[in-house]
Amino acid sequence: MKRYLSLLLILALSIVANASNNADSLKAINLAGTWEFALDASDDGLRAGVENWKFPDKIHLPGILTAQGFGEKPTFKTPWTGDGWKYPKLFKEWQSDENFKMPF
Repeated sequence: MKRYLSLLLILALSIVANASNNADSLKAINLAGTWEFALDASDDGLRAGVENWKFPDKIHLPGILTAQGFGEKPTFKTPWTGDGWKYPKLFKEWQSDENFKMPF
């Protein structure tokens, strides 16, 4: 019985030590700053390859594309991933193109 408790204790300590080592390696990376980028709706960059693709524009992070003059202004007809937020009654006053608001 003593032997099994010793093995269990060693196993528990190993798990705790491994978990703390993994936590140290999961540090956040700060991406704030100015980045070169290119909008590529037609996937030209995939065909050209990263080494041959040019990134003519700059964007500041954190930031929003449209607030920096890039992309298209979202509307109620913008194809989002899913449409669960389009509740006809709850968000009705913000679903017209003239008064469009995103609820997130």
